[in-house]
This record gives sequence, C-alpha cells and structure tokens, in this order.
Amino acid sequence: SGNTIINTITAVNLDQTDSNITVDDTTESITVGNSTDLAVSKTVNNATPNEGDTIVYTLTVTNNGPAQATTLSLTDALPAGLTYVSDNAASNGFNDGGPGDDSYASATGVWSIGTLNSGASVSLQISATVNAGTSGNTIINTITAVNLDQTDSNITVDDTTESITVGNSTDLAVS
Repeated sequence: SGNTIINTITAVNLDQTDSNITVDDTTESITVGNSTDLAVSKTVNNATPNEGDTIVYTLTVTNNGPAQATTLSLTDALPAGLTYVSDNAASNGFNDGGPGDDSYASATGVWSIGTLNSGASVSLQISATVNAGTSGNTIINTITAVNLDQTDSNITVDDTTESITVGNSTDLAVS
C-alpha cells in the first residue's frame, strides 16, 4: 500500500512492419490505497460512581479496512480525580502476533497497539479509582490522539469521550 505500480510493454515483436504512425500507449500505473477506517469507541461501566469506587473504561478500536493499520497507538491519559489501578493490555490477543504485543503506559496514557489487520478489533480496559474530594464533580475522559502510519478515512464516527458524575452517598446507622 502507498506505492505506485507501473506496468510497461517493453517490446513488440512481429514479422510485419507496423505502419501505424500513432504513438502507442504502452504504460499504465496504479496507486495502491493506504487508508484505513478506524472506529474508536470508549465506554465506562459506571457513569455515576461514588468517591472511592473503582470504574472501568473500555476502549475499542476496530479496523474497518481496507488497509492494515501499523504503528497504531491511542493516547488516553486519566484526568484529574481518577487514580490508575490496572489495565488488560498485556492479555490482549489480536491478529498481529498474539498476546502481549500491545501495552498501556499509565504515566503518559499511551496505548501502543502495533499492527491491526483489516477487519480486526482490539479492546483495552483501564481500571481507576475515583478520588476522595471529587463528589459533585463531572469528570470527563477523552482519547486525545489516534496515531498510525496510514490515513484514517474517518468514514466511521468515533466516540472518544465518556463522562462520570461523582456522588458521595453514605450509609450511616445511628443508634
């Protein structure tokens, strides 16, 4: 993909004389497409957590093709008010060589996916704790970058933002 392929007729052999004085068209070229249609989405398992609750964001990337996506990464740093707990990047197994090919760096928020074949999908789950002192706040988490070697045609609309509204419910028993 991304290359131009040229096909040229280099010789015409015949027993007769070619009396045609018209210039022949002996070359044709094609440019191989190098675009993908990545569908990126994010969900959260609890949009109304309380302080101290653990929430799970799920980021899903699907390559709707036609080209293979290479050197693919997403940036999704957790916003203020959330503390990173864990992720499942090391356990992902998708069509680029098996489990462990991708990684998530919680300090930078970069999820390095690598190669994602046309038609393939991969998901990352990030667990985070809702910090104390955030009650009543709305915390917005957005995927801020999608990088790859190809062009993302963006035919499929991406859903890159999730919001949570933090509560602070208590269960007091007074006797």
